[in-house]
Amino acid sequence: MRYGIISTGPISSAFARALALTDGASVTAVASRELHSAQRFIEEHGLDDAAAFDDVAALCASPEVDAVYIASPNSLHAPHALIAIDAGKHVVLEKPAVWNPAQWDQVFQAAHDANVLIFEAARHLFEPAQQYILDELAGRRPVSVRMNYSQYSSRWNAVLAGEEPNIFSLAHGGGALVDLGIYAIYDAVYWFGEPDSLKYFPTMAPTGVDAAGTLILSYEDFDAVITIAKNGHAETPSDIVFGREALRLSSVQGIDRVTRYSADNSTLLYESGARPGTRTMPELMLFEAEFFTTMFTAHSEGGLTTEQQTRYRELTMLSRTVNDVCTKARQVAGIFFEGEAGGFTP
Repeated sequence: MRYGIISTGPISSAFARALALTDGASVTAVASRELHSAQRFIEEHGLDDAAAFDDVAALCASPEVDAVYIASPNSLHAPHALIAIDAGKHVVLEKPAVWNPAQWDQVFQAAHDANVLIFEAARHLFEPAQQYILDELAGRRPVSVRMNYSQYSSRWNAVLAGEEPNIFSLAHGGGALVDLGIYAIYDAVYWFGEPDSLKYFPTMAPTGVDAAGTLILSYEDFDAVITIAKNGHAETPSDIVFGREALRLSSVQGIDRVTRYSADNSTLLYESGARPGTRTMPELMLFEAEFFTTMFTAHSEGGLTTEQQTRYRELTMLSRTVNDVCTKARQVAGIFFEGEAGGFTP
């Protein structure tokens, strides 16, 4: 499976390194706004046979590309995806895939009509720890859930200096909720389904997006409370409480340990083998890279199996629900990206 990569930032670098560890995958094209950036990326990653582009449409039109990984600024995800789909390429959209449900419907319908696959890169869904969690949740509901993802952003100092980096810009669809909170929202919806209602209490950055916040997802019998921050760091574990017993996760993504515990004892259910939080980004992205490559290859070699079709539909609708939850959460808190209406986006 031959991948074209759009954008040459750190996340693209990590994905390229993950693909290098994936059987049947290679990077054959790289695009950046500046041609020399794409050329430098190719050199740094030893992609001797890859072509450099400074035009997204040209990369997507290349006969040497089967699938396109899009990690451009959030504001460009939808238009870049539509270009790739129009060229008949499969698509991986770095999270958040798109801004709102209206964009989601447009992009995913285009992929359906073109008979290509499209995935949101929610990498943590493909981690081995997820199955252990699902097994523990089978047949029972929690009484409360507490999740945390607080990671000090390398761009926060620029905000404090009066700048507006893309990740903290309304024009580029930034903010803590869509950048970090989306991981916990994916977990909650994956494990428990769509919430009945929600509330979001953001701490605002001077650029107009949320720098941090507390999100409450309410279900019939419990609340999931999610704390997120890009202006501070905390390694607080996440707990799914069942009463006298609870499930503790080392994180909401890059989950290195899953432990069942009570006041009397604890049982380690899963351990990655690494000290929590020390696995590299290429290591974490390897699981999704292998999955995407398997799915794209199956599609090109005669079609998905029934099981793969079911998995694709599940992931597609999960992405749609997560997008809806993210959109409602930020908009109910008064956060609207540039050009969005002043009400819930359909």
